[in-house]
Amino acid sequence: MQREYGFDNGNGTSVSKGLRFLAYPSIEYGREKVENISVAGKKGTLTKRTGIYTDTIISNKMEYVSESRELSETERIVLTEWLKGTKTVSYSDMSDYFFKVKKVEIDDVLRKYGIYGNLTAEFTCEPGIYLKSGEKAQTVVSGAKLKNPHSVCSPLYKILGEGVLTLTVNGKKVTANVGQNLTIDTELMMAYRQDGTIQNTALTGDYEALFLQPGDNIITFSSGFTVSIVPRWRILL
Repeated sequence: MQREYGFDNGNGTSVSKGLRFLAYPSIEYGREKVENISVAGKKGTLTKRTGIYTDTIISNKMEYVSESRELSETERIVLTEWLKGTKTVSYSDMSDYFFKVKKVEIDDVLRKYGIYGNLTAEFTCEPGIYLKSGEKAQTVVSGAKLKNPHSVCSPLYKILGEGVLTLTVNGKKVTANVGQNLTIDTELMMAYRQDGTIQNTALTGDYEALFLQPGDNIITFSSGFTVSIVPRWRILL
């Protein structure tokens, strides 16, 4: 284990917090749930893909060193609070990728020799691994072909303009009443203005219609609008 191995959670790095990994993190990637269907008269079963994935679970076994015995408990509290605030995590040997963390659990906190401590942090994450390159907004023109190099993803659409917009992705259409600006978040299934005002009623249609499928995606929209897309590329395993 390299001494400088660690992760970045957007609020600092594990190395800067004095955490050292005792072993590489254990990553149990989310898997698609599959249904096995029995058919009368047929040998074996039919397999049906559900499109539903389990969570990804990451277990991190680490140790820390306090400045003194008196500060050991304070150090544990500070580290626990920092770890609990993790929303995304990127590991130093996977620097082009990150995981979206939904829940953090801290257990097995052991104090050794007064100033040393071991802890295990378990991250429950969204299924799949996300590409940092997919977090950059891309302005598109109507009729553009946007290639998704990986798995189906749930993009963010940023729209500027005034009036009723018709937005079509791969032949699937939604309409939106836009007042200067509108953000459509297909992951959260919400629509809102730049100031955070919820505008769900401004959208007519299904958020899933705007998902980007693997391969080429054809995007068209009404004239008079500017559309930018944060694709949120991800890999489902």
